[in-house]
Amino acid sequence: MTVRSIVSENRNRYVDLKASIDLDLTYITERIIAMSHPSEGWEGLYRNPLKEVKKFLDDRHGSANYKVYNLRSEKQYHEEVFPFSTSTYGFQDHQAPPFDVLIEFCKDAGEWLKDPKHVVAIHCKAGKGRTGTAIAALLLYTHQVVNSDAAMRLYNIKRTKDGRGITIPSQIRYVRYFEKWVHWTEINSSPIVKPFVNCGQSCAISIYKVVMYGIPTAYKNHAGKLST
Repeated sequence: MTVRSIVSENRNRYVDLKASIDLDLTYITERIIAMSHPSEGWEGLYRNPLKEVKKFLDDRHGSANYKVYNLRSEKQYHEEVFPFSTSTYGFQDHQAPPFDVLIEFCKDAGEWLKDPKHVVAIHCKAGKGRTGTAIAALLLYTHQVVNSDAAMRLYNIKRTKDGRGITIPSQIRYVRYFEKWVHWTEINSSPIVKPFVNCGQSCAISIYKVVMYGIPTAYKNHAGKLST
């Protein structure tokens, strides 16, 4: 057992001994990769060595066909190491992402994946919680799963040996919020929903009814106390 495999804990690794490949990296789908932070110096001794990650992606997909997404707000690397395409959508470890950051990440990655040759490689520090939150949202955004539970289940099974990938309650909650956002966005972009008429001047709009579908999970135990 190597130091890297010990540090990986319950995360599945990509290992090909014949090709001398041993990386903390997992294919969640054929085109979505989860991995730990590509590291240099002493950190590269127990995490993914940056040069090995780059060589793996170059050899397997071609240098112009992959995009690396860094979700760490606390540490960056020189983006010129991956000269063709990188993006950073950072947020704090063990925290849920700002919702607008999650949306912008999915729009960016979703646009990149429109080319069938393209793949995305997504990482945080260990490549588990934050990475899983982003990937689950991306699976929902690109309609590769039917709901948030299926998105998290796919990630957890693929990325970890024990099915414990996304475990932080706030991260799980935000994946479920994102499912609702995707659904809401699709409803409101439907041609069945008529746009507001442009009056050419100020228009008075009367609201006759507001319908709320569900309430935030945090308030469910106190639903009777909400004002009406």
